[in-house]
Amino acid sequence: MHDRPYHPIDCDIYDRLVELILRRRSCEVIYRNEAGESVVIQAKLVDIYSQNKIEFLRLDSSMVIRLDDLITVDRIVIHGCEL
Repeated sequence: MHDRPYHPIDCDIYDRLVELILRRRSCEVIYRNEAGESVVIQAKLVDIYSQNKIEFLRLDSSMVIRLDDLITVDRIVIHGCEL
């Protein structure tokens, strides 16, 4: 799944994720796993970082999710960025 091209998320959504990190509260995260299935979890967002031109979200459980695998975070629908 890491061999597929990365699709950046919308910059406004990125900023909203940063706000959620600063709030340090648990929120619902829905993402696509490696099998393409939707997964729902509760977690605190800890960090956003970039590695090899791919952006990732780190959760308080140490779990890491590619930003383009996110579906919703705290009811915020994640949209791709049109470049």
